Amino acid sequence: MSTATDVDAQIPGLLISCAQVVPLVLIGGAICFLGEMVQNLYLLMTALLMANYGMWISCLKSIDVNMNDNGTSMWVAIDRGVYLMLITVSLFIAAKSEEAVKNFQAALAFCTGLVPPLLDFIQTLLLTENLGCEMTGTKTEYFPNGGPVPKAGDTNSKCDLKGQDYKIIFNVMRVLFWLSIPTVTKLSGGLAKPKEWFKRLVYALVGATLMVKTFMDLLTIIIAMADPNALKDINLYFPTIKPWIVYGITAVGFLKQTKGGVKVAPDPAGKITQMKDTAAKMKGPGKMVMKLLSTIEEKLGKLETMVAGTKVEPSRAESSRS
Repeated sequence: MSTATDVDAQIPGLLISCAQVVPLVLIGGAICFLGEMVQNLYLLMTALLMANYGMWISCLKSIDVNMNDNGTSMWVAIDRGVYLMLITVSLFIAAKSEEAVKNFQAALAFCTGLVPPLLDFIQTLLLTENLGCEMTGTKTEYFPNGGPVPKAGDTNSKCDLKGQDYKIIFNVMRVLFWLSIPTVTKLSGGLAKPKEWFKRLVYALVGATLMVKTFMDLLTIIIAMADPNALKDINLYFPTIKPWIVYGITAVGFLKQTKGGVKVAPDPAGKITQMKDTAAKMKGPGKMVMKLLSTIEEKLGKLETMVAGTKVEPSRAESSRS
């Protein structure tokens, strides 16, 4: 496996981050501030998150470019990428077909955006301050920017990856994440009919997570390649500030949707028409972005027809229950 201070090991992560930073920041901003107006785009992103896109990116970043593992890490990333695509499309179509599936994906996406940054913040502080670790070790799926290792020259360090303290910290963080899902589902009002404020909050959080994580991941790699010695500080400070940036942008997006947003058309065709009308009134780059978003929404609305040969009608779920 590659270590975090190996400059060559940063190349896959740099290429991935450069490729995804612009589209994901734009998509994240649209979901965060436009909310329900870009519902198809939101459903695609929640399906992507539910299919564990973040873990796949971690796999890509941990590829051993020197092939010291005979290409094992590369093929793991390729295999997971194919499964990711198939699962994402399946979950997207399922969410368009069933309201309960869409609401469950919303709860999971909410937990994925809210809980991991906070747990990462707590875990980083416990590992660095309590156990005396540096986050410059082997890159893994759970530590894509560098795992914990004892501080250089610190003979009193308790940073033992086989020790009980480390095992407790690592496993408790994983358990807390999975426990957060039923908790959030309960607080949201349930899968049948979640509360309206929760829907807006999920839109804002998913969008903010896409923007912040994508940008900070790119910044981390650029700094690490420019100065590998700075990585121990990056992997300490970035996890401690990222949650609060995400939560701050989430709050702004939620307020924008609640207080400053326009009334969104109830049907998919109406939303697309509304976006096109909004684009027609705009000028400059904003007009181009809005037209692009309306086109993406329209194409995503036809995805089920392309894949399964059927079309989801908005009232189908309700009519089948009545």
